[in-house]
Amino acid sequence: AEQIRIALEDERQKSSLLSSAIDKLSSHQKEIMFLKFSNGLNYEEIAVVMKIDIASARTLLYRTLKQIKLQLNNLRERAAR
Repeated sequence: AEQIRIALEDERQKSSLLSSAIDKLSSHQKEIMFLKFSNGLNYEEIAVVMKIDIASARTLLYRTLKQIKLQLNNLRERAAR
């Protein structure tokens, strides 16, 4: 039972960190995350919806994921202190 509580708390903490990182994204970054991961659109479909070219859609998603990764690392480091 204790291990389950620890695992649940760990998941809550991860979810909170991810929410904090997503909150810091621009509206375009949030939109591309929603389109890709909630709606499952491919890059061509994202480009049409966002009115950008496919290369821009790829670049925006790459940079957004990179930013989230950096923010999560920073938040984890602060939480460990």
